[in-house]
Amino acid sequence: MSALQRPRYMARRARRDFHAWRAAIGPELAVPGRRVVDVPDSANWDVQRLRAAELDAAGLTAMAKSVDACGHFTGRRCGARLCPRCAPQYLHRLSGRVTAAVGTMRSPRLVIVTYPSSTLDDLDKAVDGLRSGLDALKRRKAIRASLSGGWVGTLEPKLADCGRFWSLHVHLFVDFDTAHLPQLADRWRVRTGNRGSLKLHDSPVVKAETIHHAVRYAVKSRDWSPKPGALTLRAFRGLMAGMYRRQFAIRWRVPWGAYTGTQAARQALTAGHGLETTVGPGSVA
Repeated sequence: MSALQRPRYMARRARRDFHAWRAAIGPELAVPGRRVVDVPDSANWDVQRLRAAELDAAGLTAMAKSVDACGHFTGRRCGARLCPRCAPQYLHRLSGRVTAAVGTMRSPRLVIVTYPSSTLDDLDKAVDGLRSGLDALKRRKAIRASLSGGWVGTLEPKLADCGRFWSLHVHLFVDFDTAHLPQLADRWRVRTGNRGSLKLHDSPVVKAETIHHAVRYAVKSRDWSPKPGALTLRAFRGLMAGMYRRQFAIRWRVPWGAYTGTQAARQALTAGHGLETTVGPGSVA
């Protein structure tokens, strides 16, 4: 194939994959505002090509080509956050580092901080607003004194139930006394104009024997990336524009630990607290 023929071949292949993707997920995608909950099981084997077709339909041609070619050659990875091959590896490494960081805290508590966007297209502004709001909290002397242990967490852009905006939030592991929570919540409401909230999780106490499960829930290392067809094209474009080249992790006053795998980090933490370390993956000590 010559250099002149290859662009035409790639264009025909992209159109073919896009139509196959539309046929696999059904005609619901063509209806504005409708979402497809899941991809049929018959198409799961081709999820990587379906993701590439979805990226191409959203106008991200270069990324679509990288995702489509990811893993076809030994040692070659695209590194895209929404790649079915690369996303789990990246989030698994992040889980290990967050687990080690939370292990350095004295009394970690899981806090949910929300900052919703206005529309589907301004997720990037919501991410900037959430980060700047947390930076503003750090600059207040009273809050800095109450949060001497710092925090570490990860962002999660979740589509609202109505499908009209992003319910952006961060799962934050905070080393603090819960007596200071009302002060933090009031300052966050003032900062966000009563749009956001700061509250404890339903199970806020993070113990050494449950840290692995808490971090896995916070990082979403298994199910962060939406399956192809789960979002409308407008929502998918907004997600890519809002999270492109942005860090998932939020950290302050907490040192990063070396990545040794989540299970190894968990066993080291349980041993440090005098607990049993003979536990298997997914079990509770």
